[in-house]
Amino acid sequence: IAVALCGQSIDIGMSSVFDEESTLLPKEGFDKSESTPKSQKPKWFAVLGLIVTATVLLTNKSSLFQFQKDSTTNTNQEIIEASSNLNLISSSKKKIEQHKLSTQRLGYDPIVSETLKVYKISHVVEPDTTMILKITTCDDCGDTSWSNDNNDIIWSIQPIGDIGTVSYDTTSTSSTIHALFKGANENFIIQASINNVLIINEVATCKYIRRELRTVNSKDRLRYINALKIMYTLNQDDGEEKYGDNFLSSDHLVAIHNTDAQFHGNLYFFTSHPALQIKFEKSLLSIDAGVVLNYWDFMKDANLNRDWYKSDIYSDELFGPVATFKKDNYRISGHFHDVKLVYDKDSIKFPDATHSPRGYLGSLTQTTSSKHLQRSNSYCGFRSTQGQVDGSHMITCLDNYENDHDFRQLDICFEEKVHANLHMMHAGQW
Repeated sequence: IAVALCGQSIDIGMSSVFDEESTLLPKEGFDKSESTPKSQKPKWFAVLGLIVTATVLLTNKSSLFQFQKDSTTNTNQEIIEASSNLNLISSSKKKIEQHKLSTQRLGYDPIVSETLKVYKISHVVEPDTTMILKITTCDDCGDTSWSNDNNDIIWSIQPIGDIGTVSYDTTSTSSTIHALFKGANENFIIQASINNVLIINEVATCKYIRRELRTVNSKDRLRYINALKIMYTLNQDDGEEKYGDNFLSSDHLVAIHNTDAQFHGNLYFFTSHPALQIKFEKSLLSIDAGVVLNYWDFMKDANLNRDWYKSDIYSDELFGPVATFKKDNYRISGHFHDVKLVYDKDSIKFPDATHSPRGYLGSLTQTTSSKHLQRSNSYCGFRSTQGQVDGSHMITCLDNYENDHDFRQLDICFEEKVHANLHMMHAGQW
């Protein structure tokens, strides 16, 4: 939640947490015009602000995630007026109000207005990927391109800051064009005119859009998986040489996450894990600038109950099975079949991380001697029947906080009741 509301990215599609069909909010008395049910308007939403604030305070200004003041505090008109030095389209005639601008990533639907309102931006464009800019009319805005009746449209797209760049066909006179933006968190002024009449005069903010992994199209999902494979199979020195200083191998990320008394069992949990995600995403972007760190909404799988391991997340096309077999030495199939554990026998490379008795990064009770990644959903031959957590677990944590206002207990509750099960469910007896 904290990462979703901070900085250069927008998280969309967390429907299983807050929508009408969710197990988090009771269906009784639900009013679609309101964000919470009539029968339960919890005060605990305020705690989300604390989580966001803590994340921002502990995130360095130079990091990937930072608040962009222009995109959250200024109106379109204020940004346009402040950018009078740009070579914008001028018009002595009044703008035709019935025309609307629609933006969307190629292959995806436009971001819904409710999401944009949360981030206080009018339009969003994504960096390093093809964006579709479309002029629509008030009657069909968002669905059908407007026909300009053979009148040539003049487009003008310009970055406001010094970082952003944009490329598009400046000769196009169509009501729909493709554009490639660069510069996350930059604002761009997008204008269009016909016969010197300004019909579009809008500001778009460049943001990475995080989507639930299963809503990403097959092409983008494969790019994400391929970048992930590089992080898990390439060592740090070779990775830095090829991809630059932002590259981090999985060895380093595992060591950071496994460091004693920093990421778990204390108030660092809410902020340390988003900070780790920042490092993770910057590494992915160093490999492929068009890749975004997508997320897995595991609450969507809660209805599988004891058959949780049948989720399509565990297909060979994604992360490989958790229901593995002894004959295969419990190794996973698919893309990550050859991933190895981090071996640091004498604790020289990662002295602060926890090591298994056999010298691998892991827990003190990890007894496996396999050098490859293993998974199992069984414990000493008994299959785990505990399913994924659902919204009720989150409700419990938040309700407890509303009653006792103990932020430490909220932190521990989220870690133990919502997050930690995922570790045990995938590691089996290891």
